[in-house]
Amino acid sequence: MEFNEKLIRFTPPLMNLKLLDITKSWEAHRVRSFIGNFLKDIDPTDQPRMLFVMPEAAGDVLLSTAITASLKEKYPDHDIYFCTNENYKSILKDNKDIHKVIGFSRDVWEHRYTLSAFFDLVFFPSVPTQEVGFWQHTKRDFIQIYADYCGVEPKEPKIAIEEIEHPYQGQDYVILHALNFDTTKNSNRAWPVEKWQQIADDISQHYPIIQIGTAQNPKLNNCYDMRDISFQESAYLMKNCKFFIGLDSFPVHLAATFHKPTVALFANTYPDRITNKKYYGKFIPVTPRKLLCEKPCHQQICFMNPENPCIQFLELEDVQKAVKEMIKWLKTQEK
Repeated sequence: MEFNEKLIRFTPPLMNLKLLDITKSWEAHRVRSFIGNFLKDIDPTDQPRMLFVMPEAAGDVLLSTAITASLKEKYPDHDIYFCTNENYKSILKDNKDIHKVIGFSRDVWEHRYTLSAFFDLVFFPSVPTQEVGFWQHTKRDFIQIYADYCGVEPKEPKIAIEEIEHPYQGQDYVILHALNFDTTKNSNRAWPVEKWQQIADDISQHYPIIQIGTAQNPKLNNCYDMRDISFQESAYLMKNCKFFIGLDSFPVHLAATFHKPTVALFANTYPDRITNKKYYGKFIPVTPRKLLCEKPCHQQICFMNPENPCIQFLELEDVQKAVKEMIKWLKTQEK
């Protein structure tokens, strides 16, 4: 089916909307432009379509696979289109529940009322967690919020795995993910690199360490550098590791996907509301001894004290205690 035929097929329902009554208006032009661009991503078919919109971030996209699996089970005849930012599309590679992954732009949100012309079902589970911050006022974790919004019971997150070579094949090793002020726009998730180095030194006395993340994350000594690998290669490493340690970010959710014991560092987010502890083999959250606000704010930049955000009150001693607890627990499991 050619593009013009698509446009003819999908435009008539929209022409009944007041939005398009005046076709020469600027707003009508914007809507028609959006329709034209959007149609390029939609396959011509008689199958019912479903749109699932999760713009960002990587962890949210991964957690959403627990919901799309349930939606596919509930609506097996629907083709699921997953709409997300370009940076995160590869997380959904080879996901059999999803018919197609399409790019997100703010136009999708701004023109959301026109989407019924293309899709039989449309879900925006990002609204309660990203648009209005509803999650801050409930004890439910992200997966449960998404599931409730979509009217399903969640399954478990899933991601494809791609094998990658490393020097610790067949051995126990730890995955570490470090962020600091120089490598993240989110200062509330940036722990000083010298503290990360001390943690790496402590762990390396018991297990070898593989460091993952982006190339911009600080390189630590006593760690085998595997930063800047793909999501699927990170999944391979995570699946086979002994335990994971890192800040609340994508790898924390990746660890949950494979039920890995985890030491997770938090500052501006709630440990209980990020993901359910049932997904981990053992979960030890570490939080600051005090907060500048009454509760975690979930803001990337601290508006109370941008130069000294809450994560600076996350004490090295507390993280070291959590690491010792995890290693002791793992040793008991080996007996």
